[in-house]
Amino acid sequence: AKQQSFFANKSKIELGRNQLLLFGNRYSYFYDNTYSQKVLIDHEFKTIRSKRDLLNIAVQEKWYKRVAKSHLIPRTEELADKLGFSYNKLYVRGQRTKLGNCSEEKNISINWRLIKAPEMMIDYIIVHELVHTRTMNHSRKFWTMLNSFYPDYKVAMAWLDKYGNSL
Repeated sequence: AKQQSFFANKSKIELGRNQLLLFGNRYSYFYDNTYSQKVLIDHEFKTIRSKRDLLNIAVQEKWYKRVAKSHLIPRTEELADKLGFSYNKLYVRGQRTKLGNCSEEKNISINWRLIKAPEMMIDYIIVHELVHTRTMNHSRKFWTMLNSFYPDYKVAMAWLDKYGNSL
């Protein structure tokens, strides 16, 4: 019974038949054979145009991974630099259960699915993992340090708790 109530509180971000989730927004996908290699993303009108069939799950996942790498790697470098953190290696991976991870060797892994989340969530996961480069556990010291670098962390955690299963 406890498990059922836990899942009952989860919400799913509903997508229409031709929609993709990107940066926490629904984008309408349109097949467009104007460009054979390009995927045109219009952030203002929330549209994605491509000759690639982004409704095909395998094609979509490959595209998401490419977009994730092009955004998550520079964003992690930027936040680490701005906040004074250093890490060893950075990976964009497809972990089934985690959005981020930091190893004892200070290697950070960010899940490519995070590219579907709002920018605020992306930054939260990145900062969370950067803080782990200094404190490997979730002790009071960790949460205090996280709060000093990302004061809205509780808002981010609440969003992830509610919508994380949509990523």
